[in-house]
Amino acid sequence: MTAEERPTWRGAVRVGDTFRRPARTGSDLVTAFLHHLRGAGVEAVPEPLGVDEQGRTVFRWVEGSAGGYPLLSPAAGDTALASAAGLVRAIHDASQGFTAPR
Repeated sequence: MTAEERPTWRGAVRVGDTFRRPARTGSDLVTAFLHHLRGAGVEAVPEPLGVDEQGRTVFRWVEGSAGGYPLLSPAAGDTALASAAGLVRAIHDASQGFTAPR
């Protein structure tokens, strides 16, 4: 890990405005699905940027925070619930027509 790399979770690191994670089984599928979602207009998902010199999958960093359990008050309110529901619906609608790479 270089000085500019900041650990996030499960072996992933943040580097500037990107995050990088070790390639795993299914990484190609995830990348293809994210490209499909973004192409359908869902900009709230990370943008795949390719693979770095260490073989890690690189994505554009999405600013924000992820909820955990127990939910803190900002993530437990009606506004957050409606926002999350809208995003799930947008992803569901955009996923129509996705064909997994072979």
